[in-house]
Amino acid sequence: MSCPNCSDLLPVHLYSLRAGQRAAMFILLSDLRNSATTTSCASCKLLLGALSLYKKDHQEGDDGNFLELRLAVGEHLQLYWRREPVIYIEIFTRDVDEGSVPATIGKTLEVSQNSSSGTCITLASSWIQECRTSHQHCHARSPTPLPTRVIDVSGSQPFLMETNGGHGDYIALSYCWGDDKTAVLKTLPSNYDAHCKEIPSSPDAMPKTIRDAIDICRRLKFKYIWIDALCIVQGRQSFQGPVPDFERESPRMASVYANATLTLGADAAEGNKEGIYRDQVFGEAPHKLLYGTSGAPVYVREQLARMHDDNALLQRLPTSPMSLTEPINMRAWTLPEAIFSNRMLHYTSEELVWECNEARWCECGRRVQVEAGGINSSNRVVRNENYSEGLTVEELYRHWRDILVLFSERQLGHKRDSDKFVALSRLARQFATILRIHEPEEAVKYLAGIWKGDIMKSLLWVVESDYARTLRDPKMQWRRPDTTEPRAPSWSWASVEAPVAYHPINKFLPKATVLDISIELLHKEEEYGEVKSGNLRISGPVCHGLQVTTRKATNKDSFAGSTNDIVCHIRNVQGESFPFICDDVLTMAHDSEEYSCLYIGRTDYSGEPASYYHAFLVLQKMKSGSYKRVGISTRCPYRYVGDMVSGIEEVHFKAKLSMFVESGVEEEITIE
Repeated sequence: MSCPNCSDLLPVHLYSLRAGQRAAMFILLSDLRNSATTTSCASCKLLLGALSLYKKDHQEGDDGNFLELRLAVGEHLQLYWRREPVIYIEIFTRDVDEGSVPATIGKTLEVSQNSSSGTCITLASSWIQECRTSHQHCHARSPTPLPTRVIDVSGSQPFLMETNGGHGDYIALSYCWGDDKTAVLKTLPSNYDAHCKEIPSSPDAMPKTIRDAIDICRRLKFKYIWIDALCIVQGRQSFQGPVPDFERESPRMASVYANATLTLGADAAEGNKEGIYRDQVFGEAPHKLLYGTSGAPVYVREQLARMHDDNALLQRLPTSPMSLTEPINMRAWTLPEAIFSNRMLHYTSEELVWECNEARWCECGRRVQVEAGGINSSNRVVRNENYSEGLTVEELYRHWRDILVLFSERQLGHKRDSDKFVALSRLARQFATILRIHEPEEAVKYLAGIWKGDIMKSLLWVVESDYARTLRDPKMQWRRPDTTEPRAPSWSWASVEAPVAYHPINKFLPKATVLDISIELLHKEEEYGEVKSGNLRISGPVCHGLQVTTRKATNKDSFAGSTNDIVCHIRNVQGESFPFICDDVLTMAHDSEEYSCLYIGRTDYSGEPASYYHAFLVLQKMKSGSYKRVGISTRCPYRYVGDMVSGIEEVHFKAKLSMFVESGVEEEITIE
């Protein structure tokens, strides 16, 4: 006779399920506790033992709640406790163990303890094969042109090889050099000839990250690997021509990653010395319990599928292996490499992860298809011009703004703030190629990270507020660039070293007009390089004689927004004030200074039951007579009461805000 509480984990409706379905069972915790302690039911004892591994204390009211089971024959058992704190665990067996257990406690995929395992290589090989044979959107050019140089790893000693226009499969490495540049093994004019014969590969000579990459390349049966520090001759002196090798090779790096059969991502390594291989978080040994009198080993772990949060991935929160917690995803230099790559194998701190144009697969067995228009669509548009077919110009520009949001979250490295545009230049150059298919040449003019054809909406960037920052990695920074001169004009998102956002503003109705915009480049020949200065001449409603007031933020300020725990308001002479997000509250002038506002525009939802938003820039006049931006407000015209919007109840407060932003006098001003 089966147990009346758990049915011996074999409920009667189990065998009527269709393939892929699981039966659900609910057991009252008090019944489970009673059965496990007063009867001989091995399954109840197992369930209580498994739950107790993660639920350390028994709270009042727990006995009246249910334990939820999801079961299928031959599959691992899923156990859920949905009372806070929630618990999701899975119970499974292994082939190598002996003993009898219920048919609903089956095997599962397990993540290797260390990413150097043969299991990881076998899995990666299967992913490559599946993608190459069944994903039509992942194919590179055929035959595939090799980069100018590659490293030949087919023999016992790797060596640098000039490809002379040859073709073939190769792996490209994406990794962090690390702040200690002395640890980077480089090809220089002085050792180029030696590297063409042999690249020193002993542990003393070659950093571990590079040695691991070469090992992976060999184990995956590839002959060639491309590594920037070795395949591009470093240094500023001319090489094989009148210019340094980097100037010649840098524009080609987009095609290097796009044409690679596979890009290898050393996601978890902060620098050259750390290596790619490591113990994996998801590969930690599970808990081991024994089942009943047979003593059969049964294993318990947290449910790995629940540790993958697609919403976190979308918002780039630090709760998934593709998030900013991995060193490679915090570096600005590596974003273009990931975007250009059609296939990427990520060695994360948690598990092996595959990402291509059509799918995202994890070592734990989770498989997610990449949908067009989804979280990977902006990357795809830049990666391949074919993906831009059918898109409107506005959709193209939105993709660029999405990429800027990603890029702004990343760090440049120790004392590298001046390199912001250099790190972005490869993406900008590639995007310009695609944009020219859809826009006239004048619109494709690149202006401090902004395209002239999208200038009005591109002015609406905003620094992330404190609420968003609470979800970020502690290493994230919000500050002005550490440069002797401004890195970018104040109207550009690059004028701050911080994550920025573009609030989705559809049906935008401009109230200002850009009359002229100009950029002075630090090096005239570098169209997408460093910026020396920039002026924006614009005409629109301007309000003068305003003051900025600040106060400490409270937990009721989620709608108003705060930065560095400070809420900023712009106030007119009538005493009416409206919140705005300051670009950098720590460097803002004192309250006694006068400020101005430029009304940029609003959304236009005429005839639709939707709220509309005003957008205005907060400006400060400089000695030159020009202005600099200090913040922005994109406000919905409703009164905010604590965290509640009274506009929901149709109590409109739009009069004051509308009068404020529209009361400015039409004026031409210059913003630097």
